[in-house]
Amino acid sequence: NLRAVYGLLMIFIAIRYGVNMAVISSSWIGLLAFLLPSILKGNLGLSTSSYRDFLTTNFDILFLCGVTLVTGRAISDLFTEIADRKQVEKALKESEEHFRLLSDVSLEGIQIHDHGVVLDANLALAKQLGYHSPDELIGKQIMQKHLTPQSLKKAEEMAASKSEGAYEVEGIRNDG
Repeated sequence: NLRAVYGLLMIFIAIRYGVNMAVISSSWIGLLAFLLPSILKGNLGLSTSSYRDFLTTNFDILFLCGVTLVTGRAISDLFTEIADRKQVEKALKESEEHFRLLSDVSLEGIQIHDHGVVLDANLALAKQLGYHSPDELIGKQIMQKHLTPQSLKKAEEMAASKSEGAYEVEGIRNDG
């Protein structure tokens, strides 16, 4: 039962203060566990335990230290990974909001597509093509219907070259 308390204490120390502090703490606890019985009995300087007891105590302490440090380090790494992931998600969300704001206030029609299927578009593109909302474009193949033959050829060449850059094309409105 005391081993469980000791293990939990070392895990807490490893999580809160780091592995180095847990090593120092476990060393002090090990020293106290070995010396405390002699100090309490007033037999300092006298041999109060056998060599076997000394080895057993130290192996128990080393085992608990090892388990504690590995567990504490794993939990500490997990907390660090979660904090890093939250930071990355926050940065991604801010970047998406920034892009959305720039896209929405742009007078240029902007679309992101995958092989011609619209993944995202701004309001300016929807209005230029005669739609009320970008939602009317998302998920649809609009290039055949809304690009002039020269622009369609240019878009196909850009797709074939796997270019991810921006390019201009001439479009045809929904009403012709």
